[in-house]
Amino acid sequence: MKANEPKSYQGIINKKRMYEIVKAYDISQNVYDLILNFKTENPDGQVRCGAKYITLIKDNEIIQYIDAPIKSASYDGIIWDGDKFKLIEHYVASSYSGGSSWSSSGGGSSNNNNNNNNNNNNNNR
Repeated sequence: MKANEPKSYQGIINKKRMYEIVKAYDISQNVYDLILNFKTENPDGQVRCGAKYITLIKDNEIIQYIDAPIKSASYDGIIWDGDKFKLIEHYVASSYSGGSSWSSSGGGSSNNNNNNNNNNNNNNR
């Protein structure tokens, strides 16, 4: 077994999560090892990845900032908190500028149903 291969199930999960970070961020092998070692030694620690930095947090205290520009337009960030891992996907607001599809004078289907019911009631008298 190679030295860098995971020795536990949690180690496999950590490597998979590191793969997601590597896909999204421009990091060196040293930074990769630093983050992986941090999570191995601090399973409840947090790794917060933003647009320009990766922050390592232990017991609500910032341990280290790491310069790491995001390289993937698919993500706005990643949060790895304890055993929870969340990819924050990039959100693009809709550029819809058309008018409303609802008629302001027609009343929609519920008014039509009410009108039909009223007409049926009046015809039955």
